[in-house]
Amino acid sequence: MSRNIANEIKNIVVQQLEKHPKAEHGINILKAALAGIPVFGGIFTSLVSDYMPKSKIERLLKFTKAFADDLDRFKDEIDKTYIKTDEFSYIFEKTFRAVMENYQEEKLAGFRAILINSLRDKTTKQEEKEFFLNILDNLTAYHFRFLSVFKDPVGWNAAHGNRVTGASMMISLNQILRQCFPDLDQDTIKTVIDDLFNKGLSSISSDRLMTMQTGGGIEKLNHALTPIGRKFIEFVTLA
Repeated sequence: MSRNIANEIKNIVVQQLEKHPKAEHGINILKAALAGIPVFGGIFTSLVSDYMPKSKIERLLKFTKAFADDLDRFKDEIDKTYIKTDEFSYIFEKTFRAVMENYQEEKLAGFRAILINSLRDKTTKQEEKEFFLNILDNLTAYHFRFLSVFKDPVGWNAAHGNRVTGASMMISLNQILRQCFPDLDQDTIKTVIDDLFNKGLSSISSDRLMTMQTGGGIEKLNHALTPIGRKFIEFVTLA
């Protein structure tokens, strides 16, 4: 990554975090830990204020290091001009605020993806980027797990030890989801499904869960995502 990109990111961090009254006291907390990040050096030196609990500081450290690795990984795809805009500054600030309030690994990975994909993707409108950021901020890890299955059901099943068994003469969507998520009870599955349906991200509503269907298995979830649902999960996933 060029020094110019790194400096722009540093300036955005400083500008946004100087808005917090006690931010200046947290600079030294992260300097030593972040100075060794490849490519970045001491870019992220003003991330936390001294009133933050240790858990949030550690989470920001971990997130920032992973974000730095992602930036280096996709350095050839970064839109250098977009970094300088108020639009990216807004997404950057909102994302780091969300990281302070969320601990779930699935969501933190999604926030990193939004930052990186905002810098790589020149086709998604700014309003959509902010829309996706707000959606992710309001989802639970359960919602995110379901969307990950819906994104690539067959691939997900293979990566998770083929939890969903082979084709059956008669099977319901509920049976498939119970095999995907054996740790979740029926009421939780129903609630998550209806939430995703009501948000327009999934085409499956809870009243379809118990309907028995002939043949097939995990592939019955191939069309579970709506068009906006697919665009959302792809934008909050790094590939």
